[in-house]
Amino acid sequence: MGSGPFDQGGHASVDTGGGPLLNLGSHVVDMVLWFAGGDPVEVSGNINRLVGIGLDETAAFEVLFSSGAVAQCLVTQAAPRFVYAVDIHGRDGRVTLRGADFTQFEIEVPRQASAAYAHHAVVRPGSRGDHITTMVVPEMDEFALAVGEGEGLPPAITVTDARRVLQVLDPVVAADRGWSSVTIG
Repeated sequence: MGSGPFDQGGHASVDTGGGPLLNLGSHVVDMVLWFAGGDPVEVSGNINRLVGIGLDETAAFEVLFSSGAVAQCLVTQAAPRFVYAVDIHGRDGRVTLRGADFTQFEIEVPRQASAAYAHHAVVRPGSRGDHITTMVVPEMDEFALAVGEGEGLPPAITVTDARRVLQVLDPVVAADRGWSSVTIG
């Protein structure tokens, strides 16, 4: 996942956790945790930092899962604009998800992945608005229900979900400080 330079506000400051590892990496890791199955057990990583600032410019990391899955991830602020790509490879084929934002994306399914796709297929779902309308507003509505009139209703996204993401991102920083890999747990 990449974006243009993080050059304003908290996104541009080491003191406030700026840089793509936390700001973009949290979304990448959340997605990887959802797709991979199993628990992350080992993380290795490398961070390229901006000279004189110390802010991460590009971070590459690998996550090994108890299920046997392996995720290789890259986040950068050296891209011309926001972009992402997810390639999932399995024994029976692969599928690719690419996007320029969270509402306009395409899914590529090579023909050998499934008999349902006898021909190479690229699917481009229609855009249903901006990311605020399609993602943030429903999340805030659900949160309001969980803490307000729906007391006792469990939120869809919990502190446990956030903690799992940080259990991967924190070892990326530790791995970059001299360890080749960090065992989680």
